[in-house]
Amino acid sequence: MTGKASFTPFCLACGRRSDGEFCSDQCAAKGPRQCLDCGDILRRKVTEPCSHFRMRLFCNIECRSRTRSKRIRAAWLDPDQRERFLRGVRLGTSTVEHAERGRRIMTRLWQDPEFAALRKNIGKLTPVQVRAIRADTRSCKKIGQEYNLSESAIAKIRRRDSYIDVE
Repeated sequence: MTGKASFTPFCLACGRRSDGEFCSDQCAAKGPRQCLDCGDILRRKVTEPCSHFRMRLFCNIECRSRTRSKRIRAAWLDPDQRERFLRGVRLGTSTVEHAERGRRIMTRLWQDPEFAALRKNIGKLTPVQVRAIRADTRSCKKIGQEYNLSESAIAKIRRRDSYIDVE
């Protein structure tokens, strides 16, 4: 019974169902898949599809997070990468406008703690404020500046697309 505890019904290389550790000689030649962080042997979970097992690189979330933080730290220590981050032209963004908007928001968050507090409270209007917005005849832009909301958010409130429970 002691040998059964380490037995897995799946191949250690590809994740297919097998009677032994490997399903074929080709998989045995490859060897078992290992976690990129800690080096433990990856084992397919019973509920995990075979295709997910083949894509998985880490044995658990902690290993994945540890590797990701190492990669981010190394990128930050590289002067070229750091300059790109600070300029707002990040590699992961799809457009320059997206990166520029993110840079502007982050700059305001660093410089103005009140802005950060206001941003956390977006979407938390009282019924009195919603009624005042709907009754106001000014442009959406001017009302939005007063309540720290976008023009589209004010328009949605006026059209009753948001805060529909407030009369």
